[in-house]
Amino acid sequence: MSIYLKSQKIIKEWVDYNNHLNMAYYILIFDQALEVMLEKFKMGANSAKTEHRSTMVVETNTKYISEVKQEDEVDIMLTFFDHDKKRLHLRLEMIEKKTKKISASIEWLSLYINLEARKATEFENEKLEIMDHFIDQNKDNFNNAEKFIDDGHKVRAYVFFRGRSIVFKERGELLLLQFAEKLQEVAKLEQMPKMEGKKMIIVLAPK
Repeated sequence: MSIYLKSQKIIKEWVDYNNHLNMAYYILIFDQALEVMLEKFKMGANSAKTEHRSTMVVETNTKYISEVKQEDEVDIMLTFFDHDKKRLHLRLEMIEKKTKKISASIEWLSLYINLEARKATEFENEKLEIMDHFIDQNKDNFNNAEKFIDDGHKVRAYVFFRGRSIVFKERGELLLLQFAEKLQEVAKLEQMPKMEGKKMIIVLAPK
């Protein structure tokens, strides 16, 4: 399940000598779709101009799955969204309209920034309420893990530790166990939190 954000037709200027969408324009298309959502949360261009508050990307992970060519049309879908006091975490998918296949996906981590101080800052209460209301309204759309479990599949969930955050392993373990607890009616914990490089991972299996 996912939430529609934006459609885009691939233009000639974005196609490279391999006759498909150049990798740089995948990011552009995803970024333009993200702006649609940021405006809903009052964190877009208007917020930057009037409140001197905006978001800045600190980490992305992009997967290029199938080719997109000139004149193809794609839909950008939001498949995951969450936040803490200063950060946004989300995942977008690019879906080719004709085939309904996933062309690419991106996982995105952004910080909320005070543009005057050029430092990370906490979200205002109003914006926290808007985001929490959005999550609550769309919780069924984001509950992919439960769908996978219901279909008989295992789920592998992880927390990625960036930089010095790796010293707070107990927080990551708590988040993963809370996630497992939410699914306890349909899933059992097959693997307790375990470090693999900079990731802490759990595995859930259908009951």
